[in-house]
Amino acid sequence: MHGLQRGRLVIGSSDTITIYILPEILKTYRQRYPNIEIAIRNKTSLEVAELVLEGVVDFGIVTLPIEHEMLLVEVLCTYPDMAICPPDHPLANQEMVSLIDLSSYPLLLLEPGSNTRRFLEQVFADCDVPLHSAMDLGSIDVIKQMVAIGLGVSIVPLYAVEAGSDAEELVALPLKELPPRQIGVIRNRQSDYLSLAGKEFVSMFKRYIK
Repeated sequence: MHGLQRGRLVIGSSDTITIYILPEILKTYRQRYPNIEIAIRNKTSLEVAELVLEGVVDFGIVTLPIEHEMLLVEVLCTYPDMAICPPDHPLANQEMVSLIDLSSYPLLLLEPGSNTRRFLEQVFADCDVPLHSAMDLGSIDVIKQMVAIGLGVSIVPLYAVEAGSDAEELVALPLKELPPRQIGVIRNRQSDYLSLAGKEFVSMFKRYIK
């Protein structure tokens, strides 16, 4: 690893982060350190946490919260989730919407078991608003496409709306009740050592996010 001239980096990353954030970072990293081999294991955030615990990846970049006594968690950034709908939707002209507003329309959500689904289930329950999924889908990208053609409304990270090529087909609306969420890097306490290549990748991620 001397001078980052050679080595291998195995990163676990949630599907949404892999699609919308990592490409530009990976491009810059590869240009700067072309001899570092990189492997990406993109799974749900909860599955990435398992890969970290099993030692399959060097570290994970995931949507928080992830809680486990054997995981070290470092927050990298904070972001808002937004409600999305098509431009011709009845909610499209509002400045802000509530969970009650969304519950009046078909709601498209990530499938049960994902970290985001657990988060939304908890927030809806805390606000005493029933959460009924009209359609469970496997990725934010698919959800956006389904919302764009008028199949319903959804809640997605703001960065997933801004970074998508279909941003003009969607209206993003702030949500009253949703607290901001976080992206973090997780490591196994038993192998806390992070290689020079890993440290540089995390530093590059922080700079990019800022």
